[in-house]
Order: sequence, then C-alpha cells, then structure tokens
Amino acid sequence: ASLEKIRKAVKAAKAPPGAPIRLGGTEILSSFRVFYKNQALINGWSEVHEFYWLSLNIETKLWLQISGVKLNLLPNPLSRACYGRAAAFIWSSLERRFGADKEIEKLQAESLTLSQRPSEKLLAYLGRVNDYRARSHYANLTRKDSQWIAAARSGIRDPLMRRLSYLPVDPNIRESSADEIAPIGEWEAWLISMEQLTMNEGDAIQQGVSQDEAVTVFETQAGPPGAQGAAKGAGRRRERRSPFAGKCYGCQEFGHRIADCPQRKNSA
Repeated sequence: ASLEKIRKAVKAAKAPPGAPIRLGGTEILSSFRVFYKNQALINGWSEVHEFYWLSLNIETKLWLQISGVKLNLLPNPLSRACYGRAAAFIWSSLERRFGADKEIEKLQAESLTLSQRPSEKLLAYLGRVNDYRARSHYANLTRKDSQWIAAARSGIRDPLMRRLSYLPVDPNIRESSADEIAPIGEWEAWLISMEQLTMNEGDAIQQGVSQDEAVTVFETQAGPPGAQGAAKGAGRRRERRSPFAGKCYGCQEFGHRIADCPQRKNSA
C-alpha cells in the first residue's frame, strides 16, 4: 500500500481513549499500547501503520521531544524495517518518560477494585479482567494463567457461577487448537468455558432449576461423553438463543465470543 493510503487508514481508525496521549494525562501507557495492538490485529497493520499511528496519537509537544532525541529518526522512508526500528524507539521513549514505577502503582491500585460490579454482566466483567491482564503484561506485571484465573474467580458476584468456575475445562477446547497457529492457553480456555457456562446457566434459570441441581447438571455435562445424556432431562431446553451482542475478549470487537473469534485462528 502507498504511504498516502496508509496515512488515510490510520487517520480513519478509532482513536484511543484520552488521545492524544500526554504526560500527566488520564490514559496510562499500557492501556494505550493494548489499544494499538487490538487495532493492528483487527486491521492487519504493518510497522508503517504503527509509526504513523503513534505520530497521530501522541501529543505534538511530546512527539517533538521524542523525535528530537534521535536525529534522523526515519532515515529511509521507503524501508519498512526503518519504520519498525523507529516505532520500537518511540515505544521505548514513552516507557522511559511515563515511568515503569508509576505504571505499576496505577495497575496495582486498580487491582484492588477489580471485581464484578452489581449491575455488570459476567462476560463484561471477565472482559475487564482480560483487558487488565493485557495491560499488566506490557507493564511487566506478569502472572501465571492459574493466578489470573484465581483472581478473576474471586471477583465473581454470583455464588452459582463462582462454583461453576471451578469445573474442569472441557478438554475439547484445548484439543481443537492442535492445528492452529496460536495454541489456546489455560487462561483463554477458561474464558471460553465460562462463556459456555454462562449460556448454560441462562438455560437453567429459565427452566427453574435450583443452584445445586444446576451444578449437578453442568458437572455431568463436563464429564465423559457417555454421561452427558443424564443432563438432557434436567428440564425444558431453550428452543432459540438470541445472538451474542457482547465483546470478544480477543479482538475487542462486538458480536461474537472468543471461541468464534476470526482473528484468533489467523494470529500467531
């Protein structure tokens, strides 16, 4: 694509919250970075897009400070590799200016209130946790997937869904990724299982099944294939389910779940 087409595509893209990013602003760097990664994944952007996106969404004063440190930031405008090196330098400069300690302090303070809100749907809450996990990754606040699962589980308000979240993940979720470029990790597999449990929980509520009965039904469904038949008589099945209108944990787009995300199979 020509540089002019790339500039137009970047300019037409959705701007990050609080853009342009500036020192002392409300937006933290990890959120800014996660927003770009999602945009790049959805739109299939290159290093050239990345450079122009940064130039558009960084405050002019801050951009001049960064570019002024490195003379000839873009020595060859026709080389994609030059754009990649320039973008990497800009990200590093932003990290130095925003300060890793301040970033970590903000994220740690946010973790203290990371629980499901009274009127918040479960999948929306898990989406917030997933976003927080991505931002923590860029701030080098890394945890094992099992720790993220435990943290997310502790914030679930509904006792039934908290109990169901302990059920073993269906092995078919992991096995289905055997031939994919990007294998499904423990955290992503757990999110997919929670999506499925959320749908089943809605069925159980409509059928008037008690919490203990619902847990028994879901445990049976999570067992060996031969045991799944016992769950079919637990009440009337829903004849039709309305389309999913929430946001995907992976690409952050609305209208599909992470299990059906078209970007997951195409991304490394």
